[in-house]
Amino acid sequence: MYSRQPYQGTTRKLILAFDVGTTFSGISYCILDPGDIPEIRGVSKFPGQEGVAGDNKIPSIIYYDREGKVRAVGAETQKPDTIEEARREQWKLHLRSKHLEDSHFSDADLPPLPDGKSAVEVLGDFMRYLFKCARAYIPEAHAPIVWDSLERGIEFILTHPNGWEGPQQQQIRKAAELAGLVVGEEGQQRIHLLTEGEASLHFCVTNVLASDAFSTTPIVCADEPEETQEVPDDQDRGVIVIDAGGGTIDLSAYSMQLSPTSFLEIAPAECRLQGSVFITFRAHAFLRGQILDLVGKLQQLIIHHIATLANSKYGDEETLQRMADIFDKTTKLHFRKADEPQYIQFGGVRDRDLEYNIRSGQLNEDVAKLFEPSVEEIFAAFEQQRKAASTPITSVFLVGGFAASDWLYTCLVERMSSLGLTICRPKQHVNKAVADGAVSFYIDRLVSGRVARFTYGTGCNVTYNQFDPEHVSRKDMAFDGFSGGLEIPYGFEPVLNKGTQVSEQQEFRKSFILEEIDRSRCSSLHVDIIAYRGKLVNPRWMDTEEGSYTHMCTIRADTSKLAPLMQSHQLPGGAVYYSMWIEVIILFGLTELRAQISWKENNVEVRMGSRQPYRGLSRKLVIAFDVGTTYSGVSYCVLDPGEVPKTLRVARYPAQEHLGGDNKIPSIIYYDQQRVVRAAGAEALQEHVIEQAEDENWVKVEWWKLHLRAKSLPSSHIKDDDIPPLPEGLDAVRVLSDFMKYLFRCTHSYIVESHASGSDMWKSFEGHIEFVLTHPNGWEGQQQQQIRRAAELAGLVPEGLDGQSRLHLLTEGEASLHFCVTTLFASDAFSTPIVCTDDYEEDATPGYKGVAILDAGGGTVDMSVYSMSLSPSVSVEEIAPAECRLQGSVFVTLRAQQLLKSKLANSQFGTAEMIQQMTKIFDKTTKLGFRNAEDPQYIKFGTRRDSDPEFGIKSGQLKLAGEDIAKLFEPSIEAIAEAFEQQRRASDIPISVIHILGQCSSAEGLAQHAFLVGGYASSDFLFLSLQRHPAFSDTILCRPGTQLNKAVADGAVSFYIDHLVKTRVAKVTYGIPVAIRYDSSRLDHVARKKTKILSLSGHWMLPNSFGSILKKGTRVSEEQESRLRVCRLAESASGCSYITSRIHAYGGNLSDAIWMDEELDSFTPKCTVYADTSKAADALSPQTAPSGDVFYRIEYDVVLLFGLTELKAHICWMENGVEMRYGPMFE
Repeated sequence: MYSRQPYQGTTRKLILAFDVGTTFSGISYCILDPGDIPEIRGVSKFPGQEGVAGDNKIPSIIYYDREGKVRAVGAETQKPDTIEEARREQWKLHLRSKHLEDSHFSDADLPPLPDGKSAVEVLGDFMRYLFKCARAYIPEAHAPIVWDSLERGIEFILTHPNGWEGPQQQQIRKAAELAGLVVGEEGQQRIHLLTEGEASLHFCVTNVLASDAFSTTPIVCADEPEETQEVPDDQDRGVIVIDAGGGTIDLSAYSMQLSPTSFLEIAPAECRLQGSVFITFRAHAFLRGQILDLVGKLQQLIIHHIATLANSKYGDEETLQRMADIFDKTTKLHFRKADEPQYIQFGGVRDRDLEYNIRSGQLNEDVAKLFEPSVEEIFAAFEQQRKAASTPITSVFLVGGFAASDWLYTCLVERMSSLGLTICRPKQHVNKAVADGAVSFYIDRLVSGRVARFTYGTGCNVTYNQFDPEHVSRKDMAFDGFSGGLEIPYGFEPVLNKGTQVSEQQEFRKSFILEEIDRSRCSSLHVDIIAYRGKLVNPRWMDTEEGSYTHMCTIRADTSKLAPLMQSHQLPGGAVYYSMWIEVIILFGLTELRAQISWKENNVEVRMGSRQPYRGLSRKLVIAFDVGTTYSGVSYCVLDPGEVPKTLRVARYPAQEHLGGDNKIPSIIYYDQQRVVRAAGAEALQEHVIEQAEDENWVKVEWWKLHLRAKSLPSSHIKDDDIPPLPEGLDAVRVLSDFMKYLFRCTHSYIVESHASGSDMWKSFEGHIEFVLTHPNGWEGQQQQQIRRAAELAGLVPEGLDGQSRLHLLTEGEASLHFCVTTLFASDAFSTPIVCTDDYEEDATPGYKGVAILDAGGGTVDMSVYSMSLSPSVSVEEIAPAECRLQGSVFVTLRAQQLLKSKLANSQFGTAEMIQQMTKIFDKTTKLGFRNAEDPQYIKFGTRRDSDPEFGIKSGQLKLAGEDIAKLFEPSIEAIAEAFEQQRRASDIPISVIHILGQCSSAEGLAQHAFLVGGYASSDFLFLSLQRHPAFSDTILCRPGTQLNKAVADGAVSFYIDHLVKTRVAKVTYGIPVAIRYDSSRLDHVARKKTKILSLSGHWMLPNSFGSILKKGTRVSEEQESRLRVCRLAESASGCSYITSRIHAYGGNLSDAIWMDEELDSFTPKCTVYADTSKAADALSPQTAPSGDVFYRIEYDVVLLFGLTELKAHICWMENGVEMRYGPMFE
């Protein structure tokens, strides 16, 4: 039995489903509240509605005036005072797929569209009306609902007949925009198209199968069912859902399991243009006295009446139309038995004409034959599906507005009973199946596989084969191909065959070779996707059944990077041609067909863009904060299902004038004396702000990020006194939270202002934004917890686990790696040899290579080493512990400050105020422009009157020797080189980099590569010095030409999207304090003999030992666990009911640390894990020591997971043979 689960989302959401029918339309909806079980409701009140067409539906009718303006819609059109001059109904049939069988009617049978209006525009007007009705009804029905908070993120489910395809789906999407439901490509991600057949299936599952109908009793439908054989819940059943609507009859076949609930489509969906409106068409045709080629039986009936009613005084068009309308609304619906006369009550008691069967305003009519074409078509489609189904059909469901017809139901029951099948028609709401089921589709997503209705492929030329009779018969068409062989045109190559069952993410591929004599013609490609609708199992030629091949869509691709690399071929005569292979990829498992072109660029698959489309089910916003010591920035991405993600940047901040490079602002905050933020970022550098800050004694806070640094980082060159102090009463976590709050506010403003309907878009994201927060490689558990706490204080996420689950912490090194892979490797830099600052020496060693990322920032320099392969897909693993040095650009500035103090100590310009001013100027200009140690440098701080030649000051400029400036950089350069050497020694793969060909230098003395990124990387002197340093003598150091300071923020977004790194390396050794058994044969044990203790088990034990769980340098995959089995002894079972274990990190140099009291400073506590083991303790059996004392023993594992960006710890133990786990605890 199906049971819906509580909604797992984190914010309230509204789902609206529109069932726009040929004759009647309705709306269903669901308000998704986190933690609540979703409940589907219908809009049950429309303007002018009085039970029209049953519950929750209105007529699909629109009145337009002569100017094309909508005057009345739906039930409003049924009012007597409504002018019918421009009535438009059954307009949906104008949108029908032209490939559906429609020989029984033509466009002339349909009411025409208004002048100047297309069917898409009418659909847009009607959907706009439906949305207006939903907007009025839902707030009234749910008093606490604030519509504005939901409207901007509404998910729309729009249904259509099974037979509608790509062109009709695009028309629906266009109409949704015309209706104002959504705007642009971003809005289109909130439009979900669904066949009426699949919507009806969801209705049946959640309304019929979830009831007693599919318990152990027979199905309870509208009529008394026959006894049915019980089918076990775990056995597949075949079910066909017949959705009988106004325009179409849609049939869908599925296999189903009820335990657990799952569905697979097992036959191509069927669609017939034989809905209830065609019965009305036939009735109207009969009344007009026209002969339509329906069926032989009906023809005779019509001919019989032509001579009568056509010549009756009631044969005028107005009366005939009124009769047809009355037939449609009453006679057709009430008809149940063929042997009972039926009447159309169109007039009064004085309206009589016995010659034409008219009495008291009633026309006696033979109705049964009007239904026959529809019944025959339904059964023919049913039989077709039954034969094609891979699972025997055991159940049939009849839903839809036409299903309310007792006569239709009676006819189908009779047909199905002859096959031993029972047809189920839900007792009520059969006309709500599509709308309700569409909402269920969004919530429940029950169908995991669908069946291709046609064979999809593309046209191609075929290489001539003299042994193939088909080829021989077409030899007259053959022509000489570029390769010199004969080729035959008009070939068809299937990619996905009709009847194939396809899962949602399953891809179907077919390879093709393109040949050209001019490579420039291959700089862009387009491929037509063709659907074959004929009956051949293996269609081969598009000129044999031309009407069976229809164009579905055209896919295009920019292959300009590939064209220059195309393989050349020389023919015997000397002519040259070029070739390349492509693959056509079709994804059919979702509700819309999707197609792509893929190709290889230097052995790497590319699909119309290297990044894959986002595969989530709903739109999402990802924001990445790069909070730096000196400058900070924000990148973001709006993830739209099915779209290739694009990383964007917040490029506009208050008072910003490209400070710190594009898209970044200073990491500065001003607080007033009440510790309230008064200015931040670029605003803090405005002259009037600085003046106000001085007047009101505001406190300027900069470089505050260094107060958060890990104390384990080597920092002998820096003291807290060197860092500007924090305001009294504020800690660094509070400052970080205030700055993140400011960044978030700027991000909100930028997105709202920069995107179409930005305000609406933002409101749709609020409450479930994903944040990626970066930090230096050297920051560990304590700093990570401080970042998480600051994010809560900043209001990015609410307190608690739900909010914290939307925070993703990431090292700046790994963020930079993602930036390099997605920005550099996917660019022209890697389609040809790497374009860095110097020349590149090419080599031909394929496979995995090592790549070093040097992220030189304001406070830290982070170094990470990875092994990477770009073929066949990007694969990245960390291969050495990440390194971090407190040698960022601010320390060059600090050393400059000390230099200035020393140089100008006895000068009139040596005051603290002047030194501070000069230091700022050095930081912003001199430091950045310095390139050559032989050139003198200048700090321009004053006017022409400011001179002191003795100290090198002339005309307001301080002259400094280039050598002195170079020395300011030396500690940073040496620290980077030392860390780089350390990582190279630790890695087991030579450091180099793969360009897009998968070829680069080997370890044997050829060129190797490292990437230098980050704001500090823009320093030419740093870059040139590292290039010349012996540590990089066999390495090409690459520095991207632009965007150096955007690597971390952009890469952090890429981390969330692409998640390239699958393996990471432990930076330290992790373990726990343990006691080990005394061994008199070991010298280190004997040396500790005085510390031994007698355990409850009677063994001598030595305390202060370190039990390693995960050793430094170990490579760990994301889900890999490291365990250490330990035990606890207690005098009573209750002493084993609660376990604690404290995780420590060993940061010393020993490869196998054993004793924690030998290097006390090298062992740092990280976290404590707890576990309630009381149930396991109750089951413990007493044990006896040699002394006779009784004790209890419980064994458990301390488990570490390190493969993600944060360390996690668990305690695991066994209870009744089942492993129990408590945690995780974050480092």
